[in-house]
Amino acid sequence: MTSKEKERNNVLPKKAFTPSPFHLEIIRIKKNSRVVVSGIISVSEFSENAVHLISHGGRISFMGSSLTITVLENKTVEIIGKVDSIGFE
Repeated sequence: MTSKEKERNNVLPKKAFTPSPFHLEIIRIKKNSRVVVSGIISVSEFSENAVHLISHGGRISFMGSSLTITVLENKTVEIIGKVDSIGFE
């Protein structure tokens, strides 16, 4: 295999741009956060320490403490509290 062939094989194929199926906005106010997520299909689980949302792109998990949730119109959810981590599956 020539060096040009090796170089061609190492180039990753271009992927088409896929827009995100949800929008995430995070505002941190002192120790608490306000997170607004749009494009949500459902709230699969909620407690003071965890919020699990289902979007078209998969599951979004928020872990923290003193979490409260408000479901707004247009498939939008607002989470307020101390958010320690956000996971995407």
